[in-house]
Amino acid sequence: MLKVIVHNAERVPNLERFSTVDPMVAVIFQGITKQTTWQRSTCDPKWDETLDFPLNGIPIKSTDILEIHLKDYEKIGTNKLIGQGTISLNDVIRTGIIKRRTVPLTNPQGVRLEATKLYLTLEYSPPNSVTNEKLNLKNVDDIPLQNVGDISWKTELGMDQTFLSKTKLRSNKLQDFQIRIKIFQARQLHGSNIHPVCRVRVINSIKQTKIQKGTNHPYFNEVFFFNINISETKLCDEFIEFEVCNSRIFRSNMIIGTFKTDIAYIYSQNKHSINRKWLLLSNDNDRMTGAKGYLKVSVNILGSGDEAPSQENADDDDDIESNVLKPTGLMLRPATFILKLYKAEDLPQMDSSFLHGVKKIFHGTEDIKELIDPYVIFSFAGQQFPSMCDKITLTVMDWDRLQFDDITGSALLDINSICDDRENGFLPTFGPCWINLYGAPREYSELPTALDELNSGKSEGVAYRGRIFIELQTILGENPSESIGELSNSDLIRTLPYQSRKKYKLHAAFLDASILYEHESTVEFEISNGNYGNKFDNLIGNANCSTTPPTNPVFDGTSYYFLPWGHTKPCVQVTSEWEDITFRLEALNHLSNMKLFIIDLISTLNLLKIKKSSDEILIRHYKQSVDTIILYLKKPLPDLDLYRYHFNELDRLRRHMREKNLFDIIYKLEQLKLYVKTSQDIFDTLEDIQKTLEFLQFEPQNSIPDVIIWLLSNGKRYAYYRLPANEVFYSTNIDYRGHLCGKLQTIRLKWPGKETDIDKDKRFFIPAEIRIKIWFGLVIHEQDWLSQQKGADLTVYAETYENQTNVLGQWSTTGPLMTRPAWSDVTGNMSLPKQNFQVPSDWKWDGDWYISPEISARYADDAGYRKFTEEVYEHQYRLIAGAQWQPKTIEWTNLVGDKVSSKNERTESPPGWEWEDEWTIDTNRAVDEEGFEYCVNQTVSGWCPVEKLFHLNRRRRWYRTRILKKDFNIEEKQKKEIKIDFINEGWEYAPMFNMKFHADERSMDMTRRRRWHRKMISNQLLHNENINNNNSNGTIFINTDIVFRMQSRISIVTDSNSKGNQQSSDFITTKNKNIKIELNAPRMFLTFKKPYYYELRSYIYQARNLLSMDYDSFSGKKHFINHITQIISK
Repeated sequence: MLKVIVHNAERVPNLERFSTVDPMVAVIFQGITKQTTWQRSTCDPKWDETLDFPLNGIPIKSTDILEIHLKDYEKIGTNKLIGQGTISLNDVIRTGIIKRRTVPLTNPQGVRLEATKLYLTLEYSPPNSVTNEKLNLKNVDDIPLQNVGDISWKTELGMDQTFLSKTKLRSNKLQDFQIRIKIFQARQLHGSNIHPVCRVRVINSIKQTKIQKGTNHPYFNEVFFFNINISETKLCDEFIEFEVCNSRIFRSNMIIGTFKTDIAYIYSQNKHSINRKWLLLSNDNDRMTGAKGYLKVSVNILGSGDEAPSQENADDDDDIESNVLKPTGLMLRPATFILKLYKAEDLPQMDSSFLHGVKKIFHGTEDIKELIDPYVIFSFAGQQFPSMCDKITLTVMDWDRLQFDDITGSALLDINSICDDRENGFLPTFGPCWINLYGAPREYSELPTALDELNSGKSEGVAYRGRIFIELQTILGENPSESIGELSNSDLIRTLPYQSRKKYKLHAAFLDASILYEHESTVEFEISNGNYGNKFDNLIGNANCSTTPPTNPVFDGTSYYFLPWGHTKPCVQVTSEWEDITFRLEALNHLSNMKLFIIDLISTLNLLKIKKSSDEILIRHYKQSVDTIILYLKKPLPDLDLYRYHFNELDRLRRHMREKNLFDIIYKLEQLKLYVKTSQDIFDTLEDIQKTLEFLQFEPQNSIPDVIIWLLSNGKRYAYYRLPANEVFYSTNIDYRGHLCGKLQTIRLKWPGKETDIDKDKRFFIPAEIRIKIWFGLVIHEQDWLSQQKGADLTVYAETYENQTNVLGQWSTTGPLMTRPAWSDVTGNMSLPKQNFQVPSDWKWDGDWYISPEISARYADDAGYRKFTEEVYEHQYRLIAGAQWQPKTIEWTNLVGDKVSSKNERTESPPGWEWEDEWTIDTNRAVDEEGFEYCVNQTVSGWCPVEKLFHLNRRRRWYRTRILKKDFNIEEKQKKEIKIDFINEGWEYAPMFNMKFHADERSMDMTRRRRWHRKMISNQLLHNENINNNNSNGTIFINTDIVFRMQSRISIVTDSNSKGNQQSSDFITTKNKNIKIELNAPRMFLTFKKPYYYELRSYIYQARNLLSMDYDSFSGKKHFINHITQIISK
């Protein structure tokens, strides 16, 4: 009898639009279908029903399966299929019962339903005849030898082939056998920084693989052949033994783990082989110590004329723990992961705001923000510990009623970093702590994008997408009966201290931006920490100056562009609030600095080795340097101050593990100093120490998000760079400080997404390169950043833009194109009249408002070029069709139709330039023989190369090339390129506000703007300056917490109640005016007092083994030399 008990299901997808599904389960076995009752209107149904399948005396085969269908009951028509899955009955044959098994389900399209869980219990009672005959082996022994090849008797006994293959008679005749053993790889080997080697022992022959250095995940990929002449009976009595050893340890303790099996088991398998199986390694002398790792092998036993089975496995289904062979007698205690999920924050919008607007209509002014329906999937592929799966995946999903659920973000927990599988180690534990989610940019899009795949965690996330507060525990013992439960109040109260916040500051000074890819609009850089500083996210209420001023890129003369910041460098700052995990970041930086010491020593020794120095010199240099390293390693880790920090169990356990490992490292260095014999011993030891420090420095509970730099243009994100916050974190102890904190670094941005998803025209270009200083730390330590700015003045300016549009030839602040306030910020989203700026406390104005034009908009068209083409258009017209052509009133214009000087007036080249050729008619276009193109009306355009009778306008293009003089001073050229004047009173022009602005007014320009600045100084600064006059030891401190609170009045429109009001106001009246407060942050700049000039001399000798960029492999090669904003190509 086969019994299937259907318990319950969780999170069943809702296929109904206006109601909820009515789920039911159908079970199919050998063509027989039985089903449960249907549950009304629920996504979490409970049945607890038993479905019986009589076997009629026929036992279940190992290949039999159960088909499970989860359906939505329909009163009219056929039931809708929600999900389906299968269960193999092989396990229930051996055990007789399987309790509460989860059925993996897929929807009709084949997509895995990760969130949906269906629980079944299987019970199997085999027929009595089969049980008796399996115990009575006399029937098998009485079978005549000539009937061995006949399979008709198997049915009579009711026994399967696997059982009979172990008991059938073997031949005693000598035969030739070949045992082929392929060693693929090993995983999760016990220990760290080991040099594993695998030995295989077959009868009396031993063979071993090559030694793999410094890894506990080695790839061997070697095949061994054992040729044996032996009888079949004796062959099945022998054993195959696998040993994985650490070649660096003394022979008595070198064995990591072993696996031993009899050849009879392998010979009884299909084709006498086991293919791509994982072997669980253990200690042969003490099986109670548990698993020591996993070894992946294939074993084939071939006789004369046998063909070896294929080793290919395209689906790679063997990399699962259900494919593991366990040694006899190994005791594995059951363990359970308990994940406590408390809360989530900063999750992005995942649903359209259309329904949000509908809800606001029905709920009045109530603020409803239900734009995401999150739930969390906890997944771990392992079935025992240590597991081949070394990652725990936490995926935050957005439930969707109409479509498939979307992935919001994902996070990975490295098992090796939250546990210690060595002797006296600890089981996986985590938290209570926040864990950050990364993925695609947060901006919501109605249509899917190529970057959405980043939310699954398969590639590096390019943006912060929120975080979740969790706690993970591992307990040994029986499995819990319930998979999901409610959190207790004591747990909620216990975790409150871990959620306390402190204020942090992120400062950055952008010194240069070069090697920019071409952009059609202005470029700005954004720096963010979590949601703080995100320009497009309005969920954070703090005002942050997180972006540089929009700047027009200038051509560098080769292939890229740069931003002309000159001697005024933009500064940005972001204020954020996170939990105080200073002790974790300081420990991480301390270990990272230790690793840098080791790397520097290895580099120095390698340099001496390249110079072919003797071993004596290398050993002498090591002995001279090792004392300094040991002294640094003996420095203590940061203290866990009980009165300041809230540290958890994992913090305490990892600190103990780190201290123990540091003690072992010091002992190794001291022993090596005493007993070193060769330079190779030094290199091996130092490389092991480096890898150990890399493992120790990783911090799994780093809850502060990474610093992310974005390149923005025209409201879109183009390139990014992720920087771990600890690398720029400030500490009062220099040993615990990030090695990049406040230091100048060069960062090369990356295109977001996978390389295959990047456009081909961008793939081989660099997005941008910036030189930047970044500082991150607590607000109380902000003075360190301000004191570092030597040689430059940190200035603060209030900023607003004056906007106007052209209405019938007159500039005004009204009109259909006036899409922004008359005074606004650079984006036009916030109204910023000059009179509304109120100076914050401890600050005062330094002077009045003044016009501050953007320098980049005033660069000449030939800026950056060494060869430039002048062009001018000659225009002619006629009044009636068929008349003679004659010059127009404005005969010479540029491409857009603005009046310019004629070609005859441009006889002299600009200063520093010389003409390369004469004025030439451009005939390499869609024009006639004379170079003319024709149209009816010039303003309508529609030019064509053939003259028609009705054409009334024509034009042709003249061009002339000029080149830069070789003896012309580049500095003088750059001064002439910038048109800094106030002839146009600092206005910048553009056809519309969302387009690129330029300095010169053109006929197509309908909008204009100009920037106003007003300098601010701190009262604290003035006070300290007065102190400095009397005391030379005084220090200057500036508080940069500056926020303008801009007040504006907005009207509230409500429905009228009286009929009189309805008739007079067309059902709508203005009840009153409310005050709206918006936050605005000022601009900050570093102004350098004097420039410094540098000269770079580079000698390029040759290049080898360069890859071809063309299919014909005949592409030309050239190189670029980049020095800040100057690039030279050869």
